[in-house]
Amino acid sequence: MTRRTWASSFWLAAIAAVFALAVLAVMSWGLTLVAPNLWFDANMRARIADDVQHTADRLQAAHESPAQVAQGLIALVDSVNGFTAAVFDDSGKLLAGDASLAPARPSGPGSPLLGPPPGSPSPNASAQRAGEAESGDLGFRGTLFAMRPPRTHGISFIRSPFATMSEPVSFVRINGATVIFAPTQDSVNSIQALERFISGAVIVLAFAIVLLVSRRMFGVTMKPVERLRSGLLRLAQGDHARLESFDPDDQDARQLVDAFNAVATEMENTTKQRSEIEAKMRQFVADAGHELRTPLAVIMGYVQLLRQGVSADSDMAARVFSEIDDQGRRISVLIQKLLLLTRLESQEPHDVKILDAADVAANVVESFRPLANGARLTLNAQHDSFIQVSESELYEAIGNLIDNALKYAPGSNIEAKVNATGDSVYVAVSDNGPGMSPEVRARAFERFSRGEMGGSISGSGLGLAIVERAVGRAGGSVSLDSALGKGTTVQLRFPAWQHASSN
Repeated sequence: MTRRTWASSFWLAAIAAVFALAVLAVMSWGLTLVAPNLWFDANMRARIADDVQHTADRLQAAHESPAQVAQGLIALVDSVNGFTAAVFDDSGKLLAGDASLAPARPSGPGSPLLGPPPGSPSPNASAQRAGEAESGDLGFRGTLFAMRPPRTHGISFIRSPFATMSEPVSFVRINGATVIFAPTQDSVNSIQALERFISGAVIVLAFAIVLLVSRRMFGVTMKPVERLRSGLLRLAQGDHARLESFDPDDQDARQLVDAFNAVATEMENTTKQRSEIEAKMRQFVADAGHELRTPLAVIMGYVQLLRQGVSADSDMAARVFSEIDDQGRRISVLIQKLLLLTRLESQEPHDVKILDAADVAANVVESFRPLANGARLTLNAQHDSFIQVSESELYEAIGNLIDNALKYAPGSNIEAKVNATGDSVYVAVSDNGPGMSPEVRARAFERFSRGEMGGSISGSGLGLAIVERAVGRAGGSVSLDSALGKGTTVQLRFPAWQHASSN
């Protein structure tokens, strides 16, 4: 898989490098378009500025009016193809020319973009005038490339890469007025717009190609992983079907398939072994019950006959026979419990019906009253607590709880409680007996689990295991709350039955 990932990453990096070079080529191409235009534009502006300055000096020397001077300068600039001009006096009034250039007018005659106005003092004014007189050149007053809008202080040439550039205007300062001229077509803006369009097209094309290529590459790369994911989901649901090889020449995919098939085979074997062990265990218990029940019944019958033939004054014989009878009954109860637990784990309930849990609890409590032996047995039942359950299994579950309470909490207060809350019905049996330690409570629902006094109390150790299984078959759950010296409460929760008309 690492090799496949490296190959995909390499091709994506190569595509990205190609388009980076394409963007660089677009930028270089834009520079080749801009540079000649800038050079040509600079030469034209220098010539126009020189002509404007000399023409203004000539017309002013001829004592022409400011309006006539302005008209002459506008005619001069208009004679150059592709340029327009405007003349403003020092107060900002348009004397002649294109009024759309008014926003580009400098803020005043002393603007740094124009330099000092004619006749203003400067530190080297005498030397400057002497040099100008000798050369016949009065010097250039203005700027060829002024920013829009013009900035004076803190000027910065760093702009956002997405900012729009415009063709700058040019200024020439004459006595009492400012001449502004600029190209009629903004070539910088046009070139920038074209460059952005091409760059955007390259970016969109790069995104589309990378998306398509990466989707195909990663689709091919992740195809084995996707099939493996589907196989794992089926495996989690118990489907141990094997995966077939994707491509005999694809070593990575073949290794994934082989690993998955090995896991599926192991899980299938483990599941089969577990099922076989459980089946054998259930069969063993069932066979043991069937094989032992008949001889035990015979033994108990002979014990009864022997008891009838023993003299009344034979106390020892009576005790022996009584012990044999008790042990026989204990084995019989154990076998019955094992058979019941086996049936609960292997067969569907046969007497499922809708019944009131309060009625069943009342019957169980009444059946155990003769066996209370000093314990106070009470019932607190809310009627109309209907559930759908096997009546015999519910009877057995509640009976096991009360039987355990009578055995392990003799002489205590035992309460059976039934109540319905929301969509659940709760059946609980509580006592205020000695309770359970955390160790006993942790394994209370295990088979053959007995309490601290289990050795001195008759029982099978299967009561709570039967309770848990019987409640689970009805879609319910069991909870246990017990602590040493605080008694024990076992609560059964069943889904409440609701008639269709009540929904």
